Amino acid sequence: MPAFKCNSCFVTLKPLAPNERCYFTKCSHLLCINCTKNSEPNCGYCKEPTKFMTVREDMPTRYRSLFENSAHEAKEMKNSWKFMATHSEVTMLHMNKLFDNAKNVHRKIQLETKKVDKEIEKTNENIAKLKIIIGRAEKARREQEELDRKIEEIDRKRREREIVEKLLRKKRQQAARKRSSPEKQKFYMSPSQYRNAPPQSPRTLDASIVESSRYFNPPSDRSYVSNSSTWHFK
Repeated sequence: MPAFKCNSCFVTLKPLAPNERCYFTKCSHLLCINCTKNSEPNCGYCKEPTKFMTVREDMPTRYRSLFENSAHEAKEMKNSWKFMATHSEVTMLHMNKLFDNAKNVHRKIQLETKKVDKEIEKTNENIAKLKIIIGRAEKARREQEELDRKIEEIDRKRREREIVEKLLRKKRQQAARKRSSPEKQKFYMSPSQYRNAPPQSPRTLDASIVESSRYFNPPSDRSYVSNSSTWHFK
């Protein structure tokens, strides 16, 4: 027995099977029980008012022959082939609609795929730009760290120099205070003043100067000897 399909929902039917119920309309369409209930009294395919006949073994022969092989009678064979052609045409129209819908879906998918490819390309370009920016930022960060380290080193050396200068200044001030004190200024004679001074006998000097010989520091370019309490210059 050839395969049949409902002309409305296109479910596979077995018209003459014991447990199968389907309906044949006056407009020559075949419907399942569900489509018949939903469309009655109109045809589920052409939507026109029609009559329904249950397809079963005891139906009239001229209708029953449409659903079985009729090799014995040419007229019944002709009607069967005519029905099969109508049924195939309906099925082909439905398949064409499905094919057109599939083509439209495929076309939409292609368009969406192209859009997604463009977005991916733009995203890759942005990622490459971001990588360049991140590399530059990392390089700038390293340069800034190196600059901060150099500035810190310069500040450390400057602080050390200030401390050294402060200590030297303090020592100079202490030395200046010693030289400018009245007690030491009386007995202090610089090396240049000593070299330019005329030779004198120690006896002509003040006795306090001789006694306080720790304040009298002759330069190393003149030699002298001491004999008792008298200074003799060479």
